[in-house]
Amino acid sequence: MSNQIILDYKNLLNDKLNHLNLINYNYNDIVDFLYNNNSYDIFILKMYDIFIALDLYDQTPLSVDNISNLFSDFNLLNSSSTYDLYPFLNKCVFDDIEKRKNAEFDNLNYFNTDFICKKCKNNKTTCNFIHKHLGSDEASSLKIVCVNCSYSWYN
Repeated sequence: MSNQIILDYKNLLNDKLNHLNLINYNYNDIVDFLYNNNSYDIFILKMYDIFIALDLYDQTPLSVDNISNLFSDFNLLNSSSTYDLYPFLNKCVFDDIEKRKNAEFDNLNYFNTDFICKKCKNNKTTCNFIHKHLGSDEASSLKIVCVNCSYSWYN
């Protein structure tokens, strides 16, 4: 990578940090550290994530404390994901991932707790996509089966 590109990243980072009054951080050291400790592709992605996070902080009334902590430890900054840099970005996606991680497993079967059985009011169900009409242009239906009473319905 040319020195001009590195210099451009440094200037851009300096401008963004100054704009957010994060003037205690040495933009030269940040860019040099990320460049020296990553491949070219990862370096570009890290810089992109940092710029996106700084832009988002600039557009919202949130405190910059979270990102300030990351800038004080370059190793932490280097290992941070987009979510670490700006946790409110795609929060619903990350919440869904956490929900799936915490889903109930019983006898190696995955139970969904999003549906409530109409018959017994239990919330443990299994779900499968079913093609009711083969060969037609209709979308598949979601077949939901209650684990407790085996009542099934389509959604």
